[in-house]
Amino acid sequence: MKKSCTVIKIGYTGGGTATHTGRGSILGLSMETLIIALALNSAAGLAAYLRGAFTPGGLAAGVATGTVVYCAGGPWSWCVMGAFVVSSSLLGGYRKGEKRNMARIQEKGGRRDWLQVMSNGAVGCAMILLHRTIGGPLFLLLFAVAFASANADTWAGELGSLARRPPRSIVTFREVPRGTSGGVSVPGLLASLAGASFIALVCLGGAAACGAELPVRWVLWIAAGGFSGSVIDSLLGATVQAQYRDGSGLITERRREKGMPARLVRGFAFITNDTVNFLATLLAVAVTLAAVRLLSPDIP
Repeated sequence: MKKSCTVIKIGYTGGGTATHTGRGSILGLSMETLIIALALNSAAGLAAYLRGAFTPGGLAAGVATGTVVYCAGGPWSWCVMGAFVVSSSLLGGYRKGEKRNMARIQEKGGRRDWLQVMSNGAVGCAMILLHRTIGGPLFLLLFAVAFASANADTWAGELGSLARRPPRSIVTFREVPRGTSGGVSVPGLLASLAGASFIALVCLGGAAACGAELPVRWVLWIAAGGFSGSVIDSLLGATVQAQYRDGSGLITERRREKGMPARLVRGFAFITNDTVNFLATLLAVAVTLAAVRLLSPDIP
């Protein structure tokens, strides 16, 4: 019996190409595939929502994002995205009590709203849709880099904030409070590299499970591209992201504190943390694309 779900050939050896098959009228999809995608993402999203990972809007955006990823890329791409969602949610609850002091600095809490979901997932969605419509393994690689970047930044923030020493600004190298955008530490940078490498290894394992071969250099590209996204995120956070000073003198992402407006002291008011996350992921993909074209021009 022929399977109707999307099948992706991930492996690439020299002149090979990535292909996908399916049947139906929308991007080659069958109704069966769409139902499976909606069911899987609704169940996973609801479970995450009940654990406090999403707001209602975040749940809706997550289900939509996951459905697009599954329909356009199949189980492999869905597992890559899922690795980011699950690992970031688990780390968000790790030693949560020690992170409460950062609530005054950061604009949003631990539950992801729709803007947070889209800022982390929109670029990856675009890459897998380009792969689905245009073909070629390059967009698969860039899809993985997008989620490796989001995962690297999340791991850096969740684990780096637990470092014994306060972080330092990536621009001025001065100590800044934990949770400050643009603050980095050695543990945070190592966590970032680990987060990107984790996604790269999930890609490798997922490809093997699908009976495909993922070249070692792809693993390196994904890890390096994801790590670069985290560094870019810190640079943007330290320079252009809006930072305010509240009545107590604390530098924060919040525009208002206890109902009182805070004063903008750095960056641009229209550039929020969500904007930075989106731009960092987009730039990580762009940097990786340029590097691949320069160093691995044989990847179509």
